[in-house]
Amino acid sequence: MEKITREQILQFGKISATPVFLLHKNKVMFLNEQAEALHLTVEALILFPWGKDVVLDWPIELVKDGLEQFYKLYARHIFFDDEEDDDDGWLIQAVPSENQTELQEISRISKARKIMFDMSSKIDRIETDHDIYDFILDSCSKAVEYSDMCSLMKIDNGLAHVVAKRGYSDSVYQMYIEKDKTFIGLETKGRFDHSIMINNLEKYYTFYNRDRFADERGFSLKSTLATPIHVNGELFAILCFDSIEKNAFSEVDEELLDLIKADIEAILINHSMHREIMRLSVTDNLTGLYNRCYLQEYMRKHYDQEFYIGMLDMNDLKGINDNHGHASGDTMLKAMAAELTNAFPGRNVFFRIGGDEFLGVLFDMESEEIEIAIKKLRENLKARPYVLEDGEKRMLSFSFGFALHHSNDDFHDVMKIADGFMYKEKKSIKKRYDPE
Repeated sequence: MEKITREQILQFGKISATPVFLLHKNKVMFLNEQAEALHLTVEALILFPWGKDVVLDWPIELVKDGLEQFYKLYARHIFFDDEEDDDDGWLIQAVPSENQTELQEISRISKARKIMFDMSSKIDRIETDHDIYDFILDSCSKAVEYSDMCSLMKIDNGLAHVVAKRGYSDSVYQMYIEKDKTFIGLETKGRFDHSIMINNLEKYYTFYNRDRFADERGFSLKSTLATPIHVNGELFAILCFDSIEKNAFSEVDEELLDLIKADIEAILINHSMHREIMRLSVTDNLTGLYNRCYLQEYMRKHYDQEFYIGMLDMNDLKGINDNHGHASGDTMLKAMAAELTNAFPGRNVFFRIGGDEFLGVLFDMESEEIEIAIKKLRENLKARPYVLEDGEKRMLSFSFGFALHHSNDDFHDVMKIADGFMYKEKKSIKKRYDPE
């Protein structure tokens, strides 16, 4: 006898493509719309000789819409995990029995729905876009069984490029194809308004070098199945399933792909909204850098690593605000953020922690490299003054100090050391221009 919770029973009904019933205490619960549409009477189910510890395969004849239809009832004896052990029942699934091929297709669609359900429940635990694309493709490859290779191509500036793949060599990551020249682009004449299935790709061998679309063993593609993925009304990606065999896919595969497509689009839209909410919660609206609220969490994630903490304070931002307006001050703040990001690329990140104060977390750099980067930044800023809102030109100027954070150091202590060096430099600059 199988243990099962009531929640699991309800979820099984939702993802099943066939009618599902629950027989419990001589009462029948219809677990999905398919079960309700079957019009199988409660009395008929109760009168069946359900025997304990036996999985039954009962043929049943129904007349629906004037036609005889034959179903088999597959029953699993269960007891409820949240009830007494002797409180049992039967989980019953009705499937058409006259066409085994159709039964297999129904089973595949049901499996695909379960995969999509599992995917949507796990997607929010994944952080990076790369991992999300890889997870989506991995889940989809389990649903479409007869493909040798598959890929997810993201659309950027009219070009399609692979962001996740199975079966292909890593060289496909370097390929960029005009979206209208992809198989689906050619088949839909650039509309990308429906899925396509091509079971003989020979007609495209003159258009493409056949080796360009070969798998890692060197076998050329013979069949492809592809669907456009739209997010917020825009073409976002193309999901492709490919085979080295001709006639590899069927109309059921195309139907399955449309089912997958709708779920992926919903998942990506929800993920996009979730990511935007998360971005806004940790980002400074003006500069686009991380905000002070996120600093504690970020340092908690990286406390066991070694890096430099840099403290930066802009010089005379108050004077710009007072004499040229806060819009000019905002212009200089945004410029400072952009200059810092460009001067320290890679893993390095910056936070705006106050009005004109910035904090940098600088990875994989020696102190000499930081000093060189700061010197070069200052030279560039002297050569490129910024135009304020009133048309006047002003040069960006700042004071900077940094200190090394060893693994497991208290970052507040390191911040104070870096802050001390920064204020020492600030006093030196102020004394240079205002000796009194």
